Amino acid sequence: MIHWLSKLRFEAASCAGEEEISPLKPIKEEKLRNKSWFVAAGGRNPKGRVYGVGKLTEDYMRGDRLTQQTSSSIVADSQKIMQLEEEVRQSREEVRQSREENQRLQRKLQSLVNVVLPLLPLVAETILQDTDEQQNDDQNQHTQR
Repeated sequence: MIHWLSKLRFEAASCAGEEEISPLKPIKEEKLRNKSWFVAAGGRNPKGRVYGVGKLTEDYMRGDRLTQQTSSSIVADSQKIMQLEEEVRQSREEVRQSREENQRLQRKLQSLVNVVLPLLPLVAETILQDTDEQQNDDQNQHTQR
C-alpha cells in the first residue's frame, strides 16, 4: 500500500513537470493514505458504512482526522489534567499561606521595633529609619520592574 502511495505521488509529480517529489505535510499524507484505504475497501455502502478498514472507519466518519486518540490516551490525558489542576491548587494554597506568614512576621517585627526603638539612643533610631527607607525604596524599585 505504501509503495502504491509513493508511486501515485511520483506520477503526480511527473505529470506536473517536477523532477523530484516534494514531501507532503504529515496531515495531507495521512488524509491521502486514509482515502486510499477507503478506495481499496470499496468506499461506503448504501447505508453509509465502510467495511474492511477497522478503526480507520471512525476517523473517516469524523472528517479524516490525523490522530486517533484511543480511550486509554483520553483517560491518561484527563488524569494528567486533573493532576496538574491539583498541583496548581496546591501551589496557590502554599503562596496564600506564605503571604499570611509573611504578613504575620512583618507585624511581629514592627511590634518589636515599636517596643525597642524608644529604648535606643537617638542615633540608633536615625540609623533604623534610614535603613527602613532604603528597604522601602528597594522594594518599590523591584515592584516597578
